[in-house]
Amino acid sequence: MSTSVSTTPTGSLAAPGTTEHLLDELAQLETRIDDDALEAARVLAEDFLGVAVAGSQNAEGRIVHEYAVAMGAPGQSGVPGRRGTFDAGTAALVTGTSGYSIGLTDTHAMSITHPGASIVSAALAVAQATGASGDAFLRAVVLGCEAVVRIGAVVNPSHRARGFHPTATCNVFGVVIAAGHLRGLDREQLADALGIAGSMSGGLYEFRHEGSMLMAFHGGWPARSGITAVELASRGFTGPHTVLEGPEGFFRGFSDDIHPELLAVNLDRPGILEIGLRPYNACRYGHAGIDAFRIITDRHGAISPDDIASLVVFTHKTAVDQETEPTSVVGARLSTKFTVAYAVAHGPKVSEVTPTTSSTRSSPR
Repeated sequence: MSTSVSTTPTGSLAAPGTTEHLLDELAQLETRIDDDALEAARVLAEDFLGVAVAGSQNAEGRIVHEYAVAMGAPGQSGVPGRRGTFDAGTAALVTGTSGYSIGLTDTHAMSITHPGASIVSAALAVAQATGASGDAFLRAVVLGCEAVVRIGAVVNPSHRARGFHPTATCNVFGVVIAAGHLRGLDREQLADALGIAGSMSGGLYEFRHEGSMLMAFHGGWPARSGITAVELASRGFTGPHTVLEGPEGFFRGFSDDIHPELLAVNLDRPGILEIGLRPYNACRYGHAGIDAFRIITDRHGAISPDDIASLVVFTHKTAVDQETEPTSVVGARLSTKFTVAYAVAHGPKVSEVTPTTSSTRSSPR
């Protein structure tokens, strides 16, 4: 089975900022993936799968696994932390939801996305289902992450400001690229699958106010949806090849301020090298404040919360706009004020933020 992303015929490269041009550049990137990119993909995959094992044991992971078992979807794809195998789409749904549930997944700054939650989950599931090699799996992760961070960069920060959750909306396109690579889709089929995925893209940030379990689902659902789009396209189902740039496409439908030039792929430095791994299970907006406090204590010794009158964290506008008084576990993880205060009270480390710790433990003023 072929595992190549096909190029257009020589001399027919599409205009920059379009779906077809993105496919052209991803095809070029595929031939230039080097050892640094493959190593970054390996580290990302190992990190996420470890997080997914932990997440499989919490409420979100348990519920979505119970759903998968009840649906009875047999296949060859396993789920980290759980027994049994499922079809690829179902396995990716469970893995992605579990892994995205504890606030420790990877992060990409410019696109405001967490690609690994969906890309690694989908690539693992499809690789198991197709018997793909480890090298093919890692290459699929590189290509899938590239699509996510490039598309997210085009629509953000306006996209996020409108109430969308970029991980939920952008990841599905990257899953199409990763899963399509492993399934051996040709160029036409990939374009169709991206077009189909555009109508599967969605996800609102309202979960930070109420119904916070939904955030975890935003890691798993794009994984399942992207695989579904690939399977449909592989059987001849069509979708618009202008899904990104079209007059009623993703860019214009989901953002008030788009930057099509950012869709361009840097062939010498793929996006996976821009993805960071979180050292704290908190929104990345709070990490600089946590690190700053750690540096202070490293230099001057432990500081008792009782000796702190107030803390001021300097950050960017998106972080300030996101700040609200947390009313849930997810809200606490997304709050810079809470996560920095928690680090002051309990130490700058990975801590299990649970309903008990987020509601009953006091924090500095």
